Amino acid sequence: MVRRRGLPMSLATLPPGTQAILVSGYGYSPRRSRGESGRAPSASSTLGERLSAMGFIPGGELAVEFNHGVGPVIVRIRGARVAIGRGQAARMMVRPVLVEGAAGDE
Repeated sequence: MVRRRGLPMSLATLPPGTQAILVSGYGYSPRRSRGESGRAPSASSTLGERLSAMGFIPGGELAVEFNHGVGPVIVRIRGARVAIGRGQAARMMVRPVLVEGAAGDE
């Protein structure tokens, strides 16, 4: 069995059953979130911290379980099911994993 990576695309566009690798997340920057700029962390950096704590980090593998074009996108990541709002999923870039030569194929 050979695993290849497809072209990057939005998590919100992947159909159910697709496995993917996260390329870029929601703009999480550890330097920004620690407040080194002297300002309070923004809502997007706080959300980025929460998502990275759940495993949404570049290189993290996930599988789409539910995505019907409306409502949340439900993915399995690190053994847990997580619902991601469609707007958030649209900002996450992933690379689908293409599996060739499944077991039993010759």
